[in-house]
Order: sequence, then structure tokens, then C-alpha cells
Amino acid sequence: MKNKNKAFAAIAAAIGLFILTGIFAVQASAQEKYPFSNSSELEIYDNSVAPSYPSEITVSGVPAGSVVRVVVKLNNLSHDYPDDIGMLLVSPTGQKSWLFADCMSSGGGDGIQNVNLIIDENALTDIWDNPNTDIPSGSYKPYKGSTDGISQEHGDSMPFPAPVGAYPDDLSVFNGTNSPNGVWKLYVDDNSKGGSGTLAGGWTLEIYHVSVTSAPVTVQGTVKTATGTPIAGAIVKLLGPDGNPRYTTSGSFGFYSFANVVSGSQHIIQVTAGRHVFTPSIDAITPNNDPFTYDWTADPE
Repeated sequence: MKNKNKAFAAIAAAIGLFILTGIFAVQASAQEKYPFSNSSELEIYDNSVAPSYPSEITVSGVPAGSVVRVVVKLNNLSHDYPDDIGMLLVSPTGQKSWLFADCMSSGGGDGIQNVNLIIDENALTDIWDNPNTDIPSGSYKPYKGSTDGISQEHGDSMPFPAPVGAYPDDLSVFNGTNSPNGVWKLYVDDNSKGGSGTLAGGWTLEIYHVSVTSAPVTVQGTVKTATGTPIAGAIVKLLGPDGNPRYTTSGSFGFYSFANVVSGSQHIIQVTAGRHVFTPSIDAITPNNDPFTYDWTADPE
């Protein structure tokens, strides 16, 4: 609540900007998918890191809220010995997860050609070693070839400047991030001699996100004289961020109210009441709590 007095009004001036505190009423919107891509071909050198190490995608424009799922698409992946490949995803805030490492058989030495892999925590299948067949295009859970918590050949860390491991093979580590905006990094290497490859179509990052928006609130209050007598018939104007003014009139007890006001945004509020003078008579407010109470007190006559 804000109660005006002469000293406060003198500091605030005609359109005072006040810092308001309150409890945000928030509601979650429907889950939305935000796709971002780096379509540049990424070569995978034999027994070395990729020339673009890391390959990067800049995420922007995702509103405040919470990440609920991250999916990575690897487009047209080819390699003579895919078991040599390690891939690590790192978020702008430093969370990290293997996509896979040391876990794909070449199926008899032919390697893989132009497969499209979707790495998704919701997939039903891990990327397993299989000596009898090449890995087909499809959706797979992230996986590192390990039985002891350390990737069999990559150790617990990818080469510098990748962050120091150990890393989980779990894309849910990115869930709950408030803002995924920033640079996402994909570290790719080949850690064994013999064979090379390419990620010809680059990679795509899909961020599933639930935004949080402010729920509507009620702006209300009273209009009174300096001695506390209610002023009926005062006209209160509220101008919101859409530029459309709203008007209401105070009742017999001096009470006024505006319903369904957008919270978290600045509004201009103004009062006029016949012979009564208000200092200030116009103000800037940012209604956050519900109800948001703003009282008007006329100057002494």
C-alpha cells in the first residue's frame, strides 16, 4: 500500500516514480519449442578435436521462465569409426552433458554415412555398441560408453578448452534454467587413430520452455480529504502500456477499483475531484501484488 503525505509528495513531484515492492502473482504459459541451428559443416579430424572446437549456437529471445527439455539434432553425421567420437554440450550457465562418447560400433568396419541422430532424454533407446549393425538414424538417449562412471576412452573430460569433467550423460541437467539465452557450445573430438568424419548438416538445438507471465491484478484505493472524509464522484484515470485509458468514479465511501490490470508493467494513474487539489494528482505505478492499493489524499484546504 502507498499512503501519500505532503513530505512524500514534495520528494516525488508531479509524476513521481516510486519503487514498489510486492508479491508477484505468476502463471505458467503452455510449453513452447525454440529451435536454433548452426548449419555449418563440422569436420571430425582423425585423433583430434574438430576445427571448430567448440561449435556454437547463440540462443536469444527466449522469455523468462523455465527450461523443461533440451533436444540436440545431429544432421548428416558420417564417420569411418564412430566409436571414436565424443560430443559434449555446454550451456551458457555452465551445465554440461555428454551427448555420447565411445559407444557406437562401426558395424563391421563400414562406418556410418549421413545418419541423422536426435539426442533426447525422452527417447526410448540408448546409443549402444552393436557389433552387428551400424547405428541407424533415429532418436536416442544421451550415453557414454562406460561401466564405471568414466567414459572408456575419453576419460572423464574432453580436451581443453572444454570444461573439466566428469560429465553426466543426462540432458535433464539443463532443465530448470531460468534463461537459456546465450552461447551454447558443442565440443566434438575423435580420440583414436584411424578414421575421420563430418557433421555435414551441422546441428540443431531445440529448447522446450515454459514462460512465466504476470497474472492480472486489481488496482484499487480510496479518495479522501486531508481530514479523512471520503470524496465521492472523483474521476480516476488509469493509462496502461497499451495506450488505452480507463476511467472509474469513486463511490460514496471514496472507493475506486480497476479490475484485470496487467501487472509488472508501468501505468500512469491520475485523479480529479472538483475543487479538491492533489499533490501530485498524477503518478507512475507498477502494480505487482493483488490487489494493488493506491490511496489519494487531497491537499488541506
